[in-house]
Amino acid sequence: MRLYHGSSNIITAPQWKGGDENNDYGNGFYTTNRADLACEWAVKPGQDGYLNIYELDTKGLKFVDLNQECYTALNWMALLYRNRRINGMIRHQERVQLFLEKFLPDISKADVVIGHRADDRYFRIGKFFIRNDLPLSDLEEALLLGNLGQQIFLQSEEVFSSHRLKFLGYECVQYKEWYQKREKRENKAMKFFEKIENKARKKGEITIEDILENEGWIYARPASELSHIKIHIPDDCIVIKAPFQADTMVRVCKK
Repeated sequence: MRLYHGSSNIITAPQWKGGDENNDYGNGFYTTNRADLACEWAVKPGQDGYLNIYELDTKGLKFVDLNQECYTALNWMALLYRNRRINGMIRHQERVQLFLEKFLPDISKADVVIGHRADDRYFRIGKFFIRNDLPLSDLEEALLLGNLGQQIFLQSEEVFSSHRLKFLGYECVQYKEWYQKREKRENKAMKFFEKIENKARKKGEITIEDILENEGWIYARPASELSHIKIHIPDDCIVIKAPFQADTMVRVCKK
């Protein structure tokens, strides 16, 4: 499986647990299957970067794909609430804890996790959602149309200790070319998120209070409907299924 990692540095040998605990899915190595996205992530203002290229031997590895229909936007948000430091969440810790108990997916047994990438705009929306100021439909719309890309997160010691991840080389990424593309993508996302935040709220829309009071699953759209990007998982790996069924998540109207 060909993977890319954009960075300010050339990383020939990624280290297990060599990252930050407070990233989207925890401490691990974040990659993508799209070279263009990695190039955008590699550059900083006025600074060139590197596109690191790898080949991952996936045979027998365990994958969790958060785009499967058995997951929802609620599962993804639960991972962000657990791992990220989101300003303004302290006042709502009791609600956050209850939300995690209901919706936090178990990714601990996975070698590889596939899912959406977040940034500060998603954290703002996550804060509004947990405060009961944003309905579920807008949270789902943000996930569908934010278009910040998908991540392939490598987290297990098996991936790093068994030489499964082979460094193939690197390419120089020019700031002048790629930062403009990054800015264009992120500015488009910013305008979209601002539109969501400023929308007039309709009476009867489903909020986090409704979800927590009613066990939630019947209100959430399957994650398979919330992404334009599909990542092919090799046939030689093992896909870990969620412990719940997709047919329990039929979208219904709030009465």
